[in-house]
Amino acid sequence: MDNERRHNPSGRAHAPVVWDYYENGCSVRFLNPQAFSQSVWKLTSLLQEYFGCLVGANVYLTPAGSQGFAPHYDDIEAFVVQLEGKKHWRLYNPRCDAEALPRYSSENFTQEEIGEPILDTELVAGDVLYFPRGTIHQADTPSDTHSLHITLSTYQKTSWMDFMEKLIPGALQVAFEEDREFRQGLPLNYLDYMGVANSELNTKERSDFLKKVEKLMMKLVSHAPVDAAVDQFAVGALRDSLPPVLTEEETKKSVFGSDSSWKEGKIIGKVSINEETEVRLIRKGVARLVVEGEVVHVYHTLQNSRVYHETELDSLEFGLEAGPIIESILQSYPDYIAVKDLPHDDTNYKIDLVTLLYEKGILARNYSEILHCNALKLKKLWLKMEHEKVSERSQKHRTGLDFTGLGIFLLLISVVAAIVLGLTVARFAVYDMELKTSECRVLSTGVASERMNCSCTNTVPSFMSSESSYPCLLIEVALYANGEEHTAYLYENSYKEKNKCSTQPCDCLDVNNDGNVTVFWINYGGMNDTYTCYYNPKNLNEAFTKRLLKSDGMKLMHSFLWPGLVLGIGIVFLGIGFCRDKGHCRYRKQNKSSSSVPYQDLSSMA
Repeated sequence: MDNERRHNPSGRAHAPVVWDYYENGCSVRFLNPQAFSQSVWKLTSLLQEYFGCLVGANVYLTPAGSQGFAPHYDDIEAFVVQLEGKKHWRLYNPRCDAEALPRYSSENFTQEEIGEPILDTELVAGDVLYFPRGTIHQADTPSDTHSLHITLSTYQKTSWMDFMEKLIPGALQVAFEEDREFRQGLPLNYLDYMGVANSELNTKERSDFLKKVEKLMMKLVSHAPVDAAVDQFAVGALRDSLPPVLTEEETKKSVFGSDSSWKEGKIIGKVSINEETEVRLIRKGVARLVVEGEVVHVYHTLQNSRVYHETELDSLEFGLEAGPIIESILQSYPDYIAVKDLPHDDTNYKIDLVTLLYEKGILARNYSEILHCNALKLKKLWLKMEHEKVSERSQKHRTGLDFTGLGIFLLLISVVAAIVLGLTVARFAVYDMELKTSECRVLSTGVASERMNCSCTNTVPSFMSSESSYPCLLIEVALYANGEEHTAYLYENSYKEKNKCSTQPCDCLDVNNDGNVTVFWINYGGMNDTYTCYYNPKNLNEAFTKRLLKSDGMKLMHSFLWPGLVLGIGIVFLGIGFCRDKGHCRYRKQNKSSSSVPYQDLSSMA
């Protein structure tokens, strides 16, 4: 494009204007896709954990027969991932050693300035190209296809130079405070023999001055606060970082997966930390301990925004006595450490500190330890039940009426459950089994003027309303079936009752519903977008984005499993009731001890 790297109008980018530029041969750059795409966020977050610094991303859409940028080099390590189409790349060596691994990006170059390429290649979908900082590059698309690629960038201002900028001022400050020689005054008349104008002089005074500088520089190394400078550098990296994308297992072990709730005036499922609780850092690199004066700071990325620097870096402040505890937790990663093993004499202090870190999302609890505690509780409960059972053996045997009644009740429950689940799940599954695969093309997209009301199912406090609403998104697609094109409404799946809304989220917070509808719109509502969909040959007016048997198979399994299980238990109880009612089931009497010593005496002897 005539060596111009940017051709941007001012103000907001409106879709009609953007596509007009695109049709006239301009590339479109999408900034910060990790703020909008879950998959890009997850990828950049994992790479950020690996590299230990910010990993950014941009998406580039270039029309056929066009070049997005003039030749230039960047100040980042670049990973180019080709997503669609093709792109022709040419890479060139730096023009001189001073431009290798630069700190800042370059201006545009002409073809005559960069010489011959060291790599000339074409990327197709699925290919990855890496080139380091300072590599001159340019790319263009062939005349017959467009290109869509994402560039992942890292190691911006993460060189030794950037680190030394943090280290040397700190070293000078420490040297000034601890070494008297750094506080001594400069020699008299040093201006007479030092400076550029005097650089050719060969005098004893000048020689002594240079030796003094060399000596102080050598001593400066011993005063360098390397670890403190690394901590400053790390805090800057945390400030730039994305929040972590937690796995399902990590979420379950953290405060974000706690099932605590408010029910009937009580807190259900409250999480408590005790000295036996085992904890660890939720994810590598999400927190940093920094000592500043008499205060211990714990900086962390759990509250960071997916938008670059949208929020300030969050931190917790503690006294110096908290330092060894937090240090032990950080150093034990990825292993768990019990609260009782943390280095402090006050158990309550350790519990309070760990509880605060857990509630901030910085720590995860050992799930196996939780299960172990629950197992101990169940064991105690079982022993208690056994004790009660033994004490009741002297009482009159119950009749089989209780078991028979319970068995009949369970049989009725299983029948009702089978009917309800059959109407709400199974019939949709039968309908789903008839679905065929096709290609859908979006014809129109719109949002109804009125919002749809629904009753949310997630747990909310009693003082909150369970009613919510969502915007009704209407997507009409062209469906290809039996060699013909049919017009159909698009739905998320065949499981939900139809109201012509393509997706029907029902969270208790309207803002979450709006967000879910927006995500569905982006994924499936782009004009002329084409993607795989499903349809029932008996009803060509409906198309679905996914199948029940693939997406909601667990629901189908449970619709048969639980009624059958309850039915089986009911039959067992009926059998027990019949057996006991007929007198065939009795407790066996304990054999009398052959010992002549009373039972009480045996107990005391034991």
